[in-house]
Amino acid sequence: MAEGSSASTPAVVPAIEDHFVPSTRLQRIVGDELYEVLQSWCTFEEVELTERGQEMLRNGEGQRTNLCLSLLNMITWLGEGIVVDGTGRGDLIEEFKCYGSNIVAKLEITTVVDGLNGPLTILVSPETTQATLTAVCDPLLLGLAEIKSVAMEADNFVHTLDYSACPFSGPGFSRFLTQSSDIPGLEIMSFDLDVEHCRALGDTENSREDFEIKLIDCRLTEAGERVLFDGIRRNRGPTSLIMCPFNTRSLAEALNGNSRIKVCCIGSFGNRNTKRKIGEDVLFLLGALSKNLGIKELNLSTLSITDESWGVMCQSLANHPAIEQLNLWHTASHDESSLGRNLSEARKTHRTQSLAEMLKVNTTIIKIHLGSNECDDIIWQNEIKPQLEINKFRLRVAAVKKTQGTLRAPLFGRAVHAVNDNDSYIFMMVKGNVDLFAEIFHGRTRPARKRTRYGK
Repeated sequence: MAEGSSASTPAVVPAIEDHFVPSTRLQRIVGDELYEVLQSWCTFEEVELTERGQEMLRNGEGQRTNLCLSLLNMITWLGEGIVVDGTGRGDLIEEFKCYGSNIVAKLEITTVVDGLNGPLTILVSPETTQATLTAVCDPLLLGLAEIKSVAMEADNFVHTLDYSACPFSGPGFSRFLTQSSDIPGLEIMSFDLDVEHCRALGDTENSREDFEIKLIDCRLTEAGERVLFDGIRRNRGPTSLIMCPFNTRSLAEALNGNSRIKVCCIGSFGNRNTKRKIGEDVLFLLGALSKNLGIKELNLSTLSITDESWGVMCQSLANHPAIEQLNLWHTASHDESSLGRNLSEARKTHRTQSLAEMLKVNTTIIKIHLGSNECDDIIWQNEIKPQLEINKFRLRVAAVKKTQGTLRAPLFGRAVHAVNDNDSYIFMMVKGNVDLFAEIFHGRTRPARKRTRYGK
């Protein structure tokens, strides 16, 4: 450029390395000997984020992406009470309890970027305030979303272990979801979610049909639950609800007409509120299943279901359009210590026969899990098991019917050959693909012919 030009000189952007300084804090905590052991497990660099780096993490936009990528290779101290283990091992720091008994939170963000596969683990000391933790986690989530937005291969599943308060804010979570338009799934485990988090989950812009959102063992405030259920009624929000202690009657009302939720697990074990008494609400919930449109996997294991509620459940599921798997393990009404061992033979027969009658109508259920001490084995073997096999075969019939182009006829031929000793199955396959059978019958299409060992 000629001397005297009025063009300004571009600002120099500091290299990402300038945002970190070497640290020996972990080495001082665990001692030289154990530190060498850690290094033998996984070679890593220990650093601290400078004030400039912290500012970049909060406000760096595109540069924040590179900063987050750098975290995946190092152990990084983000202030006095927060350390990020980006080595991919997940338990590297925790293995030697570098905080002693002071570890109160562990946030894992599992990501896959350019072959790196493992959790980005954040450990937090009890002195860390919620505001400080949120100030770190909000931009970190945005950085991970930006990694995906610049077309790098990344699948992000966010969850927490043994932590009550959610480490990121509702608005920060909403921004993360908005910028994560091509992330396939999100798993949120053991968080306490407030109304802003639930509003983000139920936001129309954050509820792509192909976006799987799993809530596992999460507790919601009453206001948050109302907001989430309002989103569920509009087919927004999570696709899986697993062991979350919701208000059962409110959940039943939200599931009415919903087609988005595919997995629903509401058993009484495995969550923070195992002592809750659902009572009559179970009957209301099971009755509401008749108007649900989307659940494929329903897990009611360890939920105490009376014979009356059992009958309502079977009536509700008889015409359910989507249910495929039903877990009824230890669901006889019982006290907590007996786990169904007090179920009489008459009750076993009655409940098992109700399932058999249901399967005479239902054509989608392919798997039922029922404890042997709650089941009439004769009815199971003679009536239920054969019907489940028929339903499984119906899926094969449907798969052949959906197949397009020249692959359909060979697939049809192989399917028929596999069941050539069962006239009922052959009839089902032909009936489900009658248009293709007509073409084969008139010689316009050739099915697959099984080859002999000599290729003839």
